[in-house]
Amino acid sequence: MLNAIAVVIVWAAHFGAIYASTALLCERQAAGLVPTAVVAWTVVALAALAAIAVPAALRAIRAPALPDVLAAGLGALAALGAVWEVSSLIGVRGCG
Repeated sequence: MLNAIAVVIVWAAHFGAIYASTALLCERQAAGLVPTAVVAWTVVALAALAAIAVPAALRAIRAPALPDVLAAGLGALAALGAVWEVSSLIGVRGCG
């Protein structure tokens, strides 16, 4: 069950980190670094999510158990959420 909670915490930390770093970089007049920072935080979050959710998914395939299924499912949703958050860089400036 801790893995299921951990993936949600990783997503929430990613959410906070990208918005905090964007605010900090905009305040420091470094708007050009916003995409780099957001992508870097997203890569870190996706790696952490994969490290938690993939083993849980493999365990759930071999012997389905609710904690592993939850961790795998929430990990997939958290990864989708992280990618959704970074996709805002496609059409919107970081500072403005």
